[in-house]
Amino acid sequence: MAKKIKRIGQTTVWIIFAIVLVIAIILLIYFLKDVNLITPPIADAPFEMQSFLQGCTGKSVLESVDIMLPQAGFIQPRNAVRFDGGDVEYICETFQYYDPCVQQHPMLLNEMEMEIKNYILDDIRNCFDEMEEEFEERGWDMNFVSPLEFDVKLKTGKVVLDITKGTIIESGEDKKTFDSFHIEILSPVYDLAVVALEIASQEGNPNRCYFEHVGYSLTYPRYKIDMYGLFADGTKVYTINDKKSGKFMRIATRSCVVPRGV
Repeated sequence: MAKKIKRIGQTTVWIIFAIVLVIAIILLIYFLKDVNLITPPIADAPFEMQSFLQGCTGKSVLESVDIMLPQAGFIQPRNAVRFDGGDVEYICETFQYYDPCVQQHPMLLNEMEMEIKNYILDDIRNCFDEMEEEFEERGWDMNFVSPLEFDVKLKTGKVVLDITKGTIIESGEDKKTFDSFHIEILSPVYDLAVVALEIASQEGNPNRCYFEHVGYSLTYPRYKIDMYGLFADGTKVYTINDKKSGKFMRIATRSCVVPRGV
């Protein structure tokens, strides 16, 4: 009988201990949930913000580039030929027989920068909204004090975003202010566009009216350029393959066309 009472007493002690332990854990979580010790230090903010925007904006930029490259650098081509299930913009074109083509997009690089900018505008706004939500969950108070402005520049091997948006981050007594963000996304879009402009230049040269794509590929082995020229109206479609990245760009030209049957 005494042993039974002893066992009951031991069981009761363990039950009480377990209850006290659970209560202690609950109280600890309650009192520590807003303590700054569990909030990431605000000194990490520059790296955290840069990393977040790099990933968020980079995804949108690369998506726009993937749409543009097969269509000669445009999201929605306006003067294009149908080829391989897509629309390829004319970069150099003429409707006159024997005449060299006229450059349709001499400022192609600038146009492509604007195409990217228009495509990613809403996505960049969403990136800042998502960043604010995520960082406030970490315990940082984030406020935007100026409107969003940004520029897109195409450079060798990359797309560069220079973003301006006044941002203030506070955590306790710590406070940091940011005015601009510099983002670089690796992409061969500039390099491919430069080759496209060279093709258009040679096609539009009255002393040439032709681009030697095989010779160019031998001189610049990074690129493999294919030309399809079986259109009845004399249109040619060039596919510029970048071996380094695996990406390609297409453009259309119509130059120095000889009438059929001549």
